[in-house]
Amino acid sequence: MSYEVSFTNLSSTDWNRDVWGYPEKDPEGNMGTLPSTTLQSHGGSESMSYTGGAIPVVGAITQDERTFFVCWYERGSGQRIGVKIHIPAQALSFGTAPYWEVMYDKDNPGGKVDRHH
Repeated sequence: MSYEVSFTNLSSTDWNRDVWGYPEKDPEGNMGTLPSTTLQSHGGSESMSYTGGAIPVVGAITQDERTFFVCWYERGSGQRIGVKIHIPAQALSFGTAPYWEVMYDKDNPGGKVDRHH
């Protein structure tokens, strides 16, 4: 399975990559692309992708799951935005499907990423 988070910046200011993360438990997965440190203004685009195999039945029994996220920070306003994709364990196609969450806040760079709607 492949998952991707893409951002396009239509504002007049650059955004800087803040915190990000990807599954550490999945030895088969890989980071297809990692966003650069700057999301350029006026149409700049960055993405982060994750490709990995299905979580095996043993992983489903042990509640194995995978999450990846990326967060951006705008220095002038102090605003942060981010997206997280959560891939829960499924056994034989039973269980919660992957889902995404969006976050935004006005926190210092490197701060804890909580989801907000």
